[in-house]
Order: sequence, then C-alpha cells, then structure tokens
Amino acid sequence: MRKKIYEEVRDAKFCILVDEAKDALNKEQMAIVLRFVDIQGFVREHFFSIVHVSDTTSLTLKKNL
Repeated sequence: MRKKIYEEVRDAKFCILVDEAKDALNKEQMAIVLRFVDIQGFVREHFFSIVHVSDTTSLTLKKNL
C-alpha cells in the first residue's frame, strides 16, 4: 500500500491530517490521513490509521504521530 501511495504522491506537496475524538467506550483516539494533489490536479486523501492515545494534548498527538 505504501508503494502505491508513493507512486501517486511522488514529488507532490502533501499534508498529514490528525484529528482526535473519543470512541464509543470514551477512550481517546486520533485518526491519521494523508492529503495531496495528484498529477492530474485532483485532491486525494488516504486514511492511514486510528491510534488510541492517553490524552489529546498536542504533545501526545505529536509523539504518537
């Protein structure tokens, strides 16, 4: 999957989106998404993972990223 994403992104500008929320059991989690513009000029997003975290402070999210 990483190879396929690399082939799509190549030298394009990209960003990593991190969002936090509580799940159904009230545990903190963060979602990680890659957003970029492909060679045809379309905005693309690829979901990477949901990671459980101890809290949602910026330092904790940064460490888990």
